[in-house]
Amino acid sequence: MLAHFSASALTGVVVSMLLLVAPQQAHASTLEAAVNAALSRAGTLDNSEQLDPSDWLSGVPSLSLSHVESDQVLGTDETEVILNFPIKGAQWRHLDDTLARLDSQQTRASAVYRRWLYTGRVREAAWAVELADIDVQGAQAELALLTSLQQQHQSLADAGVLPLYTALITQRALIEAELTLDEALQAKNTALQAFTLLTGMGSVPSELTESQPVPTEPDWQAHPALKQLQLAREQQEALLALSSPTTTSWNLSLLARNFESPGFSEAQYGLAVQAPLTMFERPSRANQSERRSAARDYLLQKDQVWLELNDQWQALDQEAKRLAHRWELLQQAVALGDDIQTQIEALNVSNEIDSEIRLKRLVDIQQTRTELKRTSALMGRNQARRLQAAGRSL
Repeated sequence: MLAHFSASALTGVVVSMLLLVAPQQAHASTLEAAVNAALSRAGTLDNSEQLDPSDWLSGVPSLSLSHVESDQVLGTDETEVILNFPIKGAQWRHLDDTLARLDSQQTRASAVYRRWLYTGRVREAAWAVELADIDVQGAQAELALLTSLQQQHQSLADAGVLPLYTALITQRALIEAELTLDEALQAKNTALQAFTLLTGMGSVPSELTESQPVPTEPDWQAHPALKQLQLAREQQEALLALSSPTTTSWNLSLLARNFESPGFSEAQYGLAVQAPLTMFERPSRANQSERRSAARDYLLQKDQVWLELNDQWQALDQEAKRLAHRWELLQQAVALGDDIQTQIEALNVSNEIDSEIRLKRLVDIQQTRTELKRTSALMGRNQARRLQAAGRSL
């Protein structure tokens, strides 16, 4: 026993020293603050400033130079300069406006989608720490109970009142409880490290239950994941429309010609316009095929995302009902356990109950209390997961 408690004391000293030398980290006051911290650590989306596109030019102007000399003595030499400006047609400018609007919407939707993703990570990480902490508290309560019983049984066994067998059984249960506590502490440390790595904060908020209600049925049209897909599809459709013959550029040309011959010189200046005749427009086979392929891909991706989200929602809804029923039963079990413990202590005073049976019953009562707390936490995590599946961010 001396060596055993010395090892435990040494472990406690080492842990205390590590805590003293470890760098102090911020405390997450709320889950929302933790999400903000996680997003800050991850960095911002690349929204670097770019040059604004031209409202009228569909491409880069081009310059054409030509010079033709006559091989005749009295022939005419011709020099020509043409400056071409590709001009956007009405359909092109309309698509430009559409793309500008979609780009602005996508910027906002991407920020919403990203926050939703990190909200889910923070929720899971925080509840993992909470569940691990409940396991630690339960293991500590069980260890305290067994330590008290072991001291009682050892004293009674030394006095010859109780068989040594009972004291040894209690000692073995005590060692198993310490092993369980060690595993629980390791699990909590791992969960807390994951939370810290995600948010940069050294502890989870004291209150994890969210005030926002869980919807009866999610609004799938407004879900960040599906909204992101929809906007990406609209943008792709607009980009594909740019390759359609209806968006062919107009061409505005400024011309200058010079004619030189013996005794004669003439300069000419002019303007030329090349416009597509859209009334004869027919969609190209390649453009049609690309549009149909993009539409099929979008529908398949949308179905896949929606089915995954809906399956998750249905599973969580069933889990919520199961946990609520389990919580009610455990409440009854804890209430009965309190009455049983009172009876056990009364019987123990009059030596009317076997010590081993008392040990098992008291441990079972304590484990039921821990299981009730754990089920309450699982209900809170289920609520957070349903909010996440419904697309609700912090």
